[in-house]
Order: sequence, then C-alpha cells, then structure tokens
Amino acid sequence: MSDPHQGDFIPRRSDACSDPVNDLLSRAAPEQQTLWRGLLQHAATATTARPSTRWLKQAATLVQPLGERCVAEAVQGVFTRTAQPARSSGRGVDHSRRSADVPSDESATRLRGLLWLTTQWTAGADLLRAITAIALWAYRKLPGVGPRAVKVSNAAVFALSRQPGTDAVGQLAVLKTRV
Repeated sequence: MSDPHQGDFIPRRSDACSDPVNDLLSRAAPEQQTLWRGLLQHAATATTARPSTRWLKQAATLVQPLGERCVAEAVQGVFTRTAQPARSSGRGVDHSRRSADVPSDESATRLRGLLWLTTQWTAGADLLRAITAIALWAYRKLPGVGPRAVKVSNAAVFALSRQPGTDAVGQLAVLKTRV
C-alpha cells in the first residue's frame, strides 16, 4: 500500500497547515521547487520566540532568488487557506480536513517561520489581513485544548508589529477587539 503523502514536503498527518504548504510546492515550477524547499526548511527552524538577526539574514538570502512578491503572494495563500473554516454542507460541517483543529508542532513551527518572513518587506493590505486571519485562527480556543496554536498567534502579532504604517496598526486593533 502506498503512502498518499509520499513525495510531499510534509509527510506527517494532513492538517490545515501542511496541506496548503504541500499544494504550494506541487504548483511551483520544477526549477523553483528546490528553492521553495530550502525556504520552507528554513521556516521550520523557527523554534525561538523571536527570529535572530542571523535567521532573518538567511531568510532574506533564500527569498531573494524567488522574489519578495512571489513569496509574499505564496505565504498569503498559505495563511488564507489555513485560516479557512471547515466547509459546511447542508447536513453540517464537512470533516474532509481531518485533523484541522490542532496543527502538528512541526506545522505550527513552519507557520511561525513563514510569519517571520513577512517582517522582511512592507506587506500589502491583503497580506496584513491574511496575517490577522491566521492569528485569529490560531488564537481560537478549542474545547479541551485551549488556544489552537499559541506560537503561531504570537508570531502573527510579532509580524504585524514589525510592519510600518497604519494598516498594520489597524490589524492589531482588530486582534485586540476579537481576541
């Protein structure tokens, strides 16, 4: 019997965090997949509360060949898809996203790294909203668990706090009122 995730970047269980990352890789041009894998592997090393200068420099080196705009659009898509609520059919919630409620530690760490990446450039309004959406998703309390992914939500607040301008302040205000 073959593993349905054989060849995926994230071989662990399917969850709301790993599926969008695997989809990103599968849609990337073959010559860019190696670049994306390097960037995503670096994101998976986001194990501290805040990124070090060294971590950020390495991230900038890995983002450069892909381009800021390409990376910004891709991570925005990952954040947006991850934060989407489970689809609802006429008969209740569709549980096709099997383990979407609580991300694996590996997936949450990778999301934290992707959030740290966004501190490297001035984010547009859509990316700022996606960061806020992922923060709200991560802060959401689940019965018997508590907040879904505290490390992700804290990284989202950090990412928003590093953005210049009033748009980021507005998104932080949204978080303040909704959390």
